[in-house]
Amino acid sequence: MGNGRSETLHRMGLEALEAGRMEEAVARLRQAVSEDGENSQAWNDLGVVMEALGNPTPAVECYKRALEISPLHREARSNLMNLELQAITRQRMREEAAQMFRSRMTPAGVGLRSARAMPA
Repeated sequence: MGNGRSETLHRMGLEALEAGRMEEAVARLRQAVSEDGENSQAWNDLGVVMEALGNPTPAVECYKRALEISPLHREARSNLMNLELQAITRQRMREEAAQMFRSRMTPAGVGLRSARAMPA
């Protein structure tokens, strides 16, 4: 599988993640995949950290790379699907909000004459 240095860096990245040291986790996991570009678990874990930091595009790239290496990697597949579902949900929410905004901007009684304009 991977080399020892990559595995050590990967483990250090996970320890940093567990301790809440996100930037250090990113640095160690990037080093791990740099040492061994075929370390699918390190790619997946880097995606998890990127997602947690609010960076979905790099997270998707990491999950896809993990799946290129290990097409049956369940965790990477699940993470990728969840991220894509979140994107779809956000898009639908934006569309619904825009529709609500447009409907509220339409004046009430459009097409009806106002009472003042009606002859007595």
